[in-house]
Amino acid sequence: MGVVAFPNYHFFAHKMRELCGQMNLSFFLVNDTWVNEFRRKLEDREIAVRVLLDLTANQIIDDDPYLLLAKEVKLQRGHVIDDPDLTAYSAHKARFHQMLVQNQILVLETIMVGRNELNSFKITQEIKDRVGVPFVVKPAWGDSGVGVVIDTQCEDALHWSAKQTPNSDTFLIQKRLQPVELGNHMGSFRMFHICRE
Repeated sequence: MGVVAFPNYHFFAHKMRELCGQMNLSFFLVNDTWVNEFRRKLEDREIAVRVLLDLTANQIIDDDPYLLLAKEVKLQRGHVIDDPDLTAYSAHKARFHQMLVQNQILVLETIMVGRNELNSFKITQEIKDRVGVPFVVKPAWGDSGVGVVIDTQCEDALHWSAKQTPNSDTFLIQKRLQPVELGNHMGSFRMFHICRE
């Protein structure tokens, strides 16, 4: 098994290595030091990967080394979690939001702003009435909270988000939800789609 990971996934990678060891499965953590050599060895058929758990590929950069690795594993009939072709669609928050709306799935009130509109875009009273104040700003491309502003009420947050995520083409302004108390814990809703379930 190969795993590629952001630095904040080290604990997860450590647990994966431990579990693979318990199940007598080979494991290799692919990081910035190894990604290009690992892909070259894969392309040269010196090694093979049956399963790649991809936590890093950046679908918006065509020559991203982790994306190229995921595509090579898939080309060689290895199983890639997250499939780079499926992730390219679902990881773009604006496109995915539109797909949910088209399929009549209840979603948060959202305003989408293209990068090319940022200089002229203004938060109007109508927008504040739709999404409430304070609201959330997030980039369409991005993860791990990069470029997300949770508590804002002006367009400055859009410009800050754009600087943090230079590859994002669209930004979302969304209603801010408050977590609820679930017994002694604060809770919020999140949906996961893992291995087609």
